[in-house]
Amino acid sequence: MSKGGLRKNSEGNYDHLFSGKWNLGKTITIRIPEILKEQILSLVKYLDRYTKEEVQKIDLLSKLNEDKELDKNRKYQMSVECLEEFFLEKGFSLEELQTSRAGTKKRQLAEIHKWLNEKSR
Repeated sequence: MSKGGLRKNSEGNYDHLFSGKWNLGKTITIRIPEILKEQILSLVKYLDRYTKEEVQKIDLLSKLNEDKELDKNRKYQMSVECLEEFFLEKGFSLEELQTSRAGTKKRQLAEIHKWLNEKSR
């Protein structure tokens, strides 16, 4: 039966019997809600592909904020698409709506369309 503990490797240095499965080195134990376990583990495994220096340069919070901004833009773009589908269904042309008299519902639709387009960029 083999003994536990440290063993000499091929270079004559002492190493642990088993190497860790993380490329970034030492690990710790943290408590998180079970429902987040898979997402956090996936994120950490993704980051483990990089070197320590590369991981330290990654600003996760700014990445998350960028994603939130992209999601907000997608939301506005989807609203524009829905509004344009409504225009087609009702037989409205955007030019007709834009040239309608100020204060009318048609003109308001054109202004909403313009606002959504600006927000989606």
